[in-house]
Amino acid sequence: MLRKGSLLITVFSLVVTLVGTFSARAANTVTLTVSTNVVGDSAKTLQSLMDKFTAANPDIKIDFSAPGKDYEAQMKVKMAANDMPDVFSTHGWAKIRYGDFLMDLRDQPWASKIVAAMKPIVTDDAGKVYVLPFDQDKVGPVFNIDLFNQWGLKPPTTWDELLSVCDAIKTKSGGKVIPIHVGGADNWPLGHMLDLFSDQLLISPAKNQAQALLDGTFDWSVYLPMAQKLLDLQQKGCLNPDATTAKYDDSAKAFASGKAAMGIYGPFIVQDALSINPNLHAGFIPVPAMVAGDTPTFTGGEKTTFGIWMHINNLIR
Repeated sequence: MLRKGSLLITVFSLVVTLVGTFSARAANTVTLTVSTNVVGDSAKTLQSLMDKFTAANPDIKIDFSAPGKDYEAQMKVKMAANDMPDVFSTHGWAKIRYGDFLMDLRDQPWASKIVAAMKPIVTDDAGKVYVLPFDQDKVGPVFNIDLFNQWGLKPPTTWDELLSVCDAIKTKSGGKVIPIHVGGADNWPLGHMLDLFSDQLLISPAKNQAQALLDGTFDWSVYLPMAQKLLDLQQKGCLNPDATTAKYDDSAKAFASGKAAMGIYGPFIVQDALSINPNLHAGFIPVPAMVAGDTPTFTGGEKTTFGIWMHINNLIR
């Protein structure tokens, strides 16, 4: 995330855009709906910023919502009803899913400051800016530095090394430490792990499947090894036995307490684990390579974003 001051300015820029539109038409208090998919401390920070803004602007009320795991389902219902929040997060889908609902923000003062790596993700060839990106998503496995040092282990850079590290963790801990903890009872951790390794399998310098995935010519038999490899993780004892019934919070607790050595989540789990155990020493590494000869890479893209519902253009008219 950006620093608090910068975050506050960017939130203000969006809210002021809306307020400028509505104020000319409303003599009384203006209510703006703002929804985000972020959870935990990030959601609390945003709520605090909204509270400070409304305290300084008593004629503006912000109805802020952070429903967590239910966010995507709620947004699909809202899209079907064409009844979106005034300001909302697009959580990786700014152009493909939410594009037709979003106002063009190219005229905002911050639009020219979007970094080059983010431009293809949140803009189109016609120059439309779909959302304000606060940050980039850089995702890879996390590991317990103290445990790895204690057992003389190095973070894995390939799939085979990942399996070897898992086996070493089981052996050296006498089975007391889970190599990788997954909270599969929630509706995203297993899919998140699948996403990370799928990128490594299909987007490889040796054979890049990106265009085939986009144009519909992808041969799905190429993807079969991914299912087998995830099954291998389970059968080789790399995952917690309750991987399909544990929750994400259980993963954070296990990682914080040293009962789990790794998490295929991303750096956000470190923040949650540190809130439980401030003395945790955690590392963050690229996703191990799935194709021989490849180097490990982080998965990245759109993360914390806010866009404005297109209906405001209709109100302007």
